Amino acid sequence: MPRNVNIWIVLSGLNGFIAVAAAAIGAHILVQHLSPEALDLFRMGAIFHLVHALALIAVGVLGRLAEPARFKIVNLCGMGFQLGIIFFSGSIYWLALFGAGSLGPLHFVTPIGGGCLLVGWAAMSYAGWTVTDDYQRRN
Repeated sequence: MPRNVNIWIVLSGLNGFIAVAAAAIGAHILVQHLSPEALDLFRMGAIFHLVHALALIAVGVLGRLAEPARFKIVNLCGMGFQLGIIFFSGSIYWLALFGAGSLGPLHFVTPIGGGCLLVGWAAMSYAGWTVTDDYQRRN
């Protein structure tokens, strides 16, 4: 991958696209097939998905501002958000479509995804503090 490609902004765009498509599918197709409770659950998955797709833009910006020594914390932030999107939103979509208990032995995926999102936000806070401080010292 070329050095100037910012993977977090690329993933932000892809996730934003998928989240908007999921919301549209929920509003125009699934509304006819799911119970109101399942549809609310699906919408919640789409909202979390879109919010964290947008958060990945900030990760990309922090990555551009970061000194090489800070790349690990920026990448931890991005990985937390991306894994959280996959595990949390993905499992919420699944539960809305297939019902409670349908994850079977993978029932732990949803809280693990939520934990990944929390790690992403904690890392974002730390990265925002340290990376912007480094940036201000350089300029």
